[in-house]
Parts: sequence; structure tokens; C-alpha cells
Amino acid sequence: MIQTDFDSKTKQKILRKNDSGPYEHPSTAHHLCQPTLYNTGGGRWNDTWLGAMRNADRVLEWDPAAILSILSFHYAVGDMTPIRSISRNPWMSMANDDGTATLSPIPEHGFSAADQRETAATLYNLLRDEAATVCEGRSEIYILLSGGLDSRIVAGILAHLKKEGRLPCDPVCVTWGLENSRDVEYARAVAKALDFEWVHAGIGPETIIENIRISAGTGNLFPPSDLHCLSWFRNVSPDALVLAGSYGDSIGRAEFSGRHLLELTPHSPANLFGLVRPDVYEAATTGIMKELDVLKGRAGDVLPHVFHEYEQQCHYMRGMIQQAMNLVNNRCTLYQLFTDPSVYSYMWSIHPSFRTNGTYEILIELLGCGLARIPWARTNRALRGATHGARSDLEKEFHLYGEWISGPLYERVETIVDPGWFAETGIFCGERIRELADSLRPGARNHYGRSFKPYSVWLWLAGLKTMAHLCEEMGKEIQPVNSSDRPCPPASEIDPNLRRGSLRKMVSGIPGAPEMKKRLNRWLLRRKALKKYPPVS
Repeated sequence: MIQTDFDSKTKQKILRKNDSGPYEHPSTAHHLCQPTLYNTGGGRWNDTWLGAMRNADRVLEWDPAAILSILSFHYAVGDMTPIRSISRNPWMSMANDDGTATLSPIPEHGFSAADQRETAATLYNLLRDEAATVCEGRSEIYILLSGGLDSRIVAGILAHLKKEGRLPCDPVCVTWGLENSRDVEYARAVAKALDFEWVHAGIGPETIIENIRISAGTGNLFPPSDLHCLSWFRNVSPDALVLAGSYGDSIGRAEFSGRHLLELTPHSPANLFGLVRPDVYEAATTGIMKELDVLKGRAGDVLPHVFHEYEQQCHYMRGMIQQAMNLVNNRCTLYQLFTDPSVYSYMWSIHPSFRTNGTYEILIELLGCGLARIPWARTNRALRGATHGARSDLEKEFHLYGEWISGPLYERVETIVDPGWFAETGIFCGERIRELADSLRPGARNHYGRSFKPYSVWLWLAGLKTMAHLCEEMGKEIQPVNSSDRPCPPASEIDPNLRRGSLRKMVSGIPGAPEMKKRLNRWLLRRKALKKYPPVS
């Protein structure tokens, strides 16, 4: 049962495995980001997947819609999980003691023509208040610091609070990745500029193997590679606070995985690599669309770009980014800055054409300490102005997942991803699983589009089988899906990404061409939005 009224000040009560009772998480039903909870329909909420699995029936069913969603988008939309009888707490809701959830109303968007300097100054003050509130009374604070801009802003905000005497303890910055990567080097530079303690968490092939097991134990709702080095926090104090800025891009400049709000399109499932049996794909697509319609009913009659932002926050940010980060909540408290209602409601009130890099450029300048001059890991340049400390010898990526999967880890993962087992589920085409594995063999040519990462899909499949074995060890039985036995067509007939035209391939391979196209497209979309929706002073 879903209710729609709530006390906006009531915080989520979360149970920890190592605690005797509940603790209050800083997020409320108004926050964009909340801890993930699970329900088997039998009453109480569980704060872990394994807890929900223990309370589930002995005989379980796969949810092909959730599985197709993860294969299509790298996350399960809505409240689905790979097991049909286990669901998650809805986006922006309060989990009640009786197993129900109370939904919060979703704030509206506006078309304010606020000056960028005014916007940056207001955002700075709102973030400072948000950080001060969640840090109050904490004796141990960590910052997830990368070479990106979001976490740099989080660190800069905390540095200002420390200077003002509003921080109860000195924070520790934690950065994971390869030693010779931009993320690690520039995060180190940021911590040094702020005079914060800095810890480097190394990452390597064994990290991936561990993450397959961890992902399986949390429902396998995302590719194991998305966990990166979050397991580092299992040794911190249960009372520790971990601050992240993962929501910064989406709130601060309306960017979702490299796409601006005005570039977003509706969710559209795809049978990537032709892995799912055609008849199962058809039924699963219907299930996905039904789940997407739930948010439509909740959002009401809103403009397309507004609904697209709701979708990205409800499904992508919550279903992939936060679902992976939620691992930290099993040990201590993870809080995402930028998710307080006062912060995102303000940014949502601004005309979408004005939610750009410009606000970030000014905000980082306001933080001082030379943060604006330190290179942005994505471009190896400062966001604006002169760049100090850029190095051309650093790796752009902080990991080598693709190389590790096709190299030292190939045989180990191949033994897990057994095509025969996947075919027996009734969901997958065993031969397509085998072809995917062959494409990842050492020395094999990868013919997939560069925006798709076959290794992440392969790792997710490894996590799914590991999760199934974990369920069996708990005395559960997952029944196969009834599907037709007609042969699976070649992947090239199903997956459009395998049929890219030669001209498209050639253009995408020209250095700088995709970026130029993106900039022109964004400029045109902003101009169109300004004309269609005049800014309000």
C-alpha cells in the first residue's frame, strides 16, 4: 500500500547488522537520495538484500523485466529487482513500520532567469548549510574525492566550514584508482590545497572479483564494476559519516552521464548483444513500460524535460549510482550532498537553458584555495582560466577494467558465466552469451559501439549467477521462466548498435568531431528552449 501524506521532518530509520537498534539517517522523504530498503510483501522493510531474501518464500521467480532493464540501462527502473517477489522502497518516500511506503510530492520546475553569479552564490550558501547540518555531532568524516568537480566542491565546502569553526572534526579524503591516473593525482592536489588528510585506495583485478561477490549479495542490481573500491569503508567506525557529491552534475548543471537535461529522451529498452530470448524480451519490455508508467502517474501533467529529469533521478541516479553507493550504509552513514530539498528545489526553479557549466565555474572560484586552477580529470584542463599542474603522462581512466577482464581475469570470469546455465533460466540465449565471451577474449576485436562496455555486461552476468547460487545456499529455489524453444536470431538482427553505418563509424572516429557535434546540439536546444519557454525575471 502506498500513501501520499507524510511528516517531512521524519528521518529514515535504518537497521544495521552490527547495531542492536535503529539509527536515523540524515535523509528525509523529501531528499532525492535515501538508503535502499527491501520488501517481500510480508510486512516489515529490510535494510539489506540478504535480509529480504531470508524472509522471502522458498520458491522464487525471476523478474525478466528487471533483468532486461539492467541489461538495457545498467539499472533496474522503478522498484523492481531480479527476483519478482522482492521490491525496493519507492523514490522519495518514507518507509513505514508496517511495510507500506508514504510518497512525497515531487517539487515543480521553473523558468527563472537568475544571473549565474547569483545562482552560484545561492548554491554555495545552500550547500554550506546542508553540509553543516549533516556533519553536526560527527566525530569521523570522510569525503569521497575524485578528480571531478562535484567532489571538489564538497571538499571545498567542508574547508570553508572548518575555517568558520562549524565542522566538528577534520575530514579525511579518500580516492580510489590507479596511482598514475588523473583522478588520483588531481584529487591528491585538491586535498593538499585544502590541507586535508588524503588516503589512496588502490584498485586492481582482485577488486573486480571481490565486487562480483559483493554485488551478488546486494541483489545484483548493477554491474559489479560500479562498486569500484567502496568496500574500503567496511573498516571505518559505524558512527562515521561519508560525504559524496555524485548528484552534483545532475543538480548543479543538469547533466546526466554526459547528457544535458534538454538532450534527454524517454527510456527505451533494447536487447543489447541479443542476450535475451525474443519472446521473453517482448514480455519484459511490457513490464518495463508498466513500471515507467508508475512515475508518469505520480508526476502528473508536466513538460517533457521536467519528466525526463524525474526519470533520471528516480531510475538512473537512484537505481544505479545510489544503489551501488548504498553499500556504505551497511557499515556507516553515506550522505549525498546536493540532495537536500532546499538545494535541488532551488536549482530546479532555474530555466534549464541556464543550468550549465557557468554556475560551476563561478562556484569553484568562490571556494578559493586554487581549486579552480587544478585540472578537471575529464579534460585535463581547468574548467575556466589558467590550468596549473596538468600532466600529460597520466591515465585518463582510473581503472583498466576492460584490459583486466580480457587479460588476467578472463578465465576466472568465463568459468562463472556458463552459457548453458543461463539458457536454462529460460531468459537468455546461450549462444549469444558465448559470443559475448568470445568478443572479450584476449586479442579479440570489439565490434560494439564505443558507448557500450561489453565487459560490464559480462561482469553483471557473473554476478547474477553468483547471486542465484547464494539463494540456493539459503535454501531458495528460483524457477526458470517459461519461454519458447525457437532458435535465437543473430545478435546483429536484434541489437541496432551492431549495425552502425560506415559513415557514422567514420565520423565518430574523427578526433573532436563528437564533442563539436554535442556542443552545437546543446546550443541549439538551449536556444529553442529559451524561445519556447521565455525566462521569468
